[in-house]
Amino acid sequence: MRDLERELDAQIAKARELAGGRLTHLDSQGNTHLLYLPLFTSLAKKWRIDRARTNASLICLEADHPVLSRLSPTRDIPRCLWDTITVGHQMRVLRSHGLRMADRLITIGHTGLSKTSIDIWINVLRNLPPGTFEIYCHPAFLDATIHKWSYYTSQREEELKVLSSPRLRQIAADYGIELISFYAI
Repeated sequence: MRDLERELDAQIAKARELAGGRLTHLDSQGNTHLLYLPLFTSLAKKWRIDRARTNASLICLEADHPVLSRLSPTRDIPRCLWDTITVGHQMRVLRSHGLRMADRLITIGHTGLSKTSIDIWINVLRNLPPGTFEIYCHPAFLDATIHKWSYYTSQREEELKVLSSPRLRQIAADYGIELISFYAI
């Protein structure tokens, strides 16, 4: 655990060095920070970072009928129930330590539909319930590092095009959706 703490502390220090005052929140690849909550909350306090990614996922908003579409990924009801209880507890722990988060994390892809289509994102916006949401996505300009370490490459540029589209921004505004950063959470 000490080695993990030193490594994470060094990573936060490097991120703070690179981002300066723009470091908005803590999270981890695959939400692995939830496996070591006491350490995570301790480092958040040390570095005075008061926001984190939520792991309370809301899936299938890209579908025409999100509630019906959720039935397929949730066939394993005991596991889903356990995940819901566990995630709820983890989010309460993070909040009890003063960490602020979005209400839910929008996760696209459980329906098999691609995040690189503007129509999918329009469905997500149309199906959003009230609240504050973080949307799990990976827009990027491609470089050698991404090609070296990720299998998800060309889709990142497509996501970037869709997410930076003036049309999508206008549709969000038409639905009364305000786009914010982690600073506003």
